[in-house]
Amino acid sequence: MQSIRLFMTVFALLCFGQTAVKAQIVKGTYKLRIAAMSQAIDSSVFAPLAKYGVLSFEPTDKGLTRVYLGKYMGKATAAKVLALVKKSGFKQAYIVQEDVLFESVNGDALTHSLQFSADRFLDISKLQAKAAWREDMAKQLHISYANGHYRLSFGLLNPSFQAVEVEKFRNALLSLGYKESFLRRFSNKKTANK
Repeated sequence: MQSIRLFMTVFALLCFGQTAVKAQIVKGTYKLRIAAMSQAIDSSVFAPLAKYGVLSFEPTDKGLTRVYLGKYMGKATAAKVLALVKKSGFKQAYIVQEDVLFESVNGDALTHSLQFSADRFLDISKLQAKAAWREDMAKQLHISYANGHYRLSFGLLNPSFQAVEVEKFRNALLSLGYKESFLRRFSNKKTANK
């Protein structure tokens, strides 16, 4: 029964949705710049921030390493997290707007996601401990933060979006203990938060 419902959902999306979309830039995506350092980075210094989002370390051509936190959909959400980060002692942190291009290597646009979790607290070790993550699936894993919740999802590409692909992800999620998941379609509308 579940596979019939899944097939009908995918069929409806393909028939009534866009089937040949171009890559699009999504505005209203933000991250926090925590620091820019020239010396070796002790990641334990930034460990307390992991509860607010995913930390990333990006080296520059000038020998600096920039430390960023999260990816937030909407400036208001980023501002709330920024206030918490500053209370944690990182007074120089600020918001950086990022125009994200959702696109595959082949030029297909990321049009759907399969969301399987929304939690107030993100436990990265829980994700890392799951040995069943396959490399091809891990590349499509997305973590976003909005309205006080971390959302875990897989980005799905159209027109390669097929019922077989969705079933593959759902079966893997079941084996990892995630019993519920649902499809979301990205809107072409611009975000209200600027």
